[in-house]
Parts: sequence; structure tokens; C-alpha cells
Amino acid sequence: MEATVETIKELVAAIGVARSIELSAEPEAQRWVKEFLIGFSLLAIGEARSMVLLLSDRLNRHARVHLRALYEYQLRASLLLEDPERALAFRDSLAYEMRHLIEPVGLPMPPVEAAIADSLGVPDASMIKGNKESLAFGGSVRDQMKDGFAPERR
Repeated sequence: MEATVETIKELVAAIGVARSIELSAEPEAQRWVKEFLIGFSLLAIGEARSMVLLLSDRLNRHARVHLRALYEYQLRASLLLEDPERALAFRDSLAYEMRHLIEPVGLPMPPVEAAIADSLGVPDASMIKGNKESLAFGGSVRDQMKDGFAPERR
């Protein structure tokens, strides 16, 4: 438990430093990889803290969902590091997912398009179509986890 807590502290310190680095001069795909790595790390910090809290209260069974989430972030980070162009597809999946979520509700689309453009840092989001998040990463996380842990079972 102490090793996990120390690891969380080190990750918090590393992310603090990483957030201060200027990325605007990076090639676009590499910049997005780094942005997503920071984001996944921030999410991992929350999951790890939740896991430690549950384990310290002997709620081990409930902690496993946080362990699975930690692996999911690690898996996605690995996939982005293997193929930086995947980061652009993942970035563009935001446009697809936001539109897919809002269209059935019937809200006006111009504010949604403006929010997408703002999130992606582009002047006009209509040029970005995107696709489902799972397709941007090459499949479902569940299947990719199986491939990572026990590919012979597939």
C-alpha cells in the first residue's frame, strides 16, 4: 500500500512538471499524444486514489474496477505512443461523439459546433467528422485488454 501511495505522489509531481511544458511547437500528432498522456495520467491519479481508499477499508472487491480503469489508461497511452497518428483520430472522435450525443436531444447544433471547435482548437469544426472513440483506438477496450493479458484466449 505504501508503494502505491508513493507511486501516486510521484505521478502527481511528474504531471505537475509536464503541464508546465509548452507544446505549441510540437508536430500536431505528437502534441496531442502528450496532451492525452497528461489527461490519462490525471484520470489515473483519481482512480489510484480511489483504489487505495477502498483497499485501506478492506473493500478489495470494490477496488478492482479502479484497477481495471488504471490498466485501461495505461493501454490507451501505450497505443498512442505506438502510433501518434492515432492521437489525431482520437482527438477527432470528440466531434463525432458530441454530435452523436446531442443530435437526438434536438438542441441547436451551432453552439455544439462552436464548443467542438473550441475544444479542438480549430476555427471551424464542420471540417472534422471523426468516428467512434473505440474505432479511433482500433477496437473495444475489452478486446484490447484480452489481447494484452491473454491473447491465446482469443
